[in-house]
Amino acid sequence: MRIVKILMVVLLLGFIVMLSLNTTSSKPASSVEKDLLDVMNEQLRTKGSFKELKRFYGLYGEDYDSFVVYAPKSAMDAEDLLVVKANTPEQADAVMDAVDKRIADQIRIFEGYGEKQVGLLKDAHIRREGNYVFYAVGKDAEALEKAFKESVR
Repeated sequence: MRIVKILMVVLLLGFIVMLSLNTTSSKPASSVEKDLLDVMNEQLRTKGSFKELKRFYGLYGEDYDSFVVYAPKSAMDAEDLLVVKANTPEQADAVMDAVDKRIADQIRIFEGYGEKQVGLLKDAHIRREGNYVFYAVGKDAEALEKAFKESVR
């Protein structure tokens, strides 16, 4: 009987730990965007829409809870920002795959003549918090990631 009680306590503690690790925020991506604007270098990026999400990442915005996408202002820039709030963990996995593909495609484009851009892409900041996926490329990527972490927690 004592072993059963100990086992139940261990299972309960494990369940509590698992719940605390699943940090799915109820905040929409547009609210996270407001928190990021303070540290974002907007001169280097253009706010995108469903069209840019599909063009650059192959994702359909209608499939997700919410998203924010900022694309480079010029074809010679690599500055990117993407925040997606997925509906399920599987969707978040798909967004992570799309981000990896975007980075690989951009590196392939800039290789040979865009050393600065390739360097930025190799230092991309990618983070997943619950069903949120964050991706930033640029000089302000680290500050953006920090603001993102604070915003979704």
